[in-house]
Amino acid sequence: MSARLREVSATLEVAWNKFCAGASASLSASQSEAGSLVQLVEQTGHTDYKRLVGAIATVADWLLESPSRHSETLAMEVATAILLAQDAQKNYPNLGGDFAHQVDVTVARMHACIAGRPLTAGAETPLLDEMSRRAQEQLLIGQVAKEIQ
Repeated sequence: MSARLREVSATLEVAWNKFCAGASASLSASQSEAGSLVQLVEQTGHTDYKRLVGAIATVADWLLESPSRHSETLAMEVATAILLAQDAQKNYPNLGGDFAHQVDVTVARMHACIAGRPLTAGAETPLLDEMSRRAQEQLLIGQVAKEIQ
């Protein structure tokens, strides 16, 4: 299952980055991969991990209803959540209280975007700050690649 989790989360990351770079057709792939990830993570039985991927899937479903809802802030929040899910997969046996807090913050930030009230930076943990920076870099690279084409 570990290899399949890795594969699906990597495919989700690529699809999400393509969607954020302007490839609107990649939104349905993002939604499909998010759904697959939910099913795989469900098998782990880990509540916080399930909440995290469930929130990613919720955003993908919400955007599929109306892609014009997409925003740079939401793009960053979802990209950060995907990276957190990938990190969780790598460190699954050692997930602890810090992970629960990271999920709380990440899920709250995505839900705030859906509600039209994005949160400002605040009580993030150092790991989330690093993941947000990585997510921003990946989205920027995707945008530059799209412009080059």
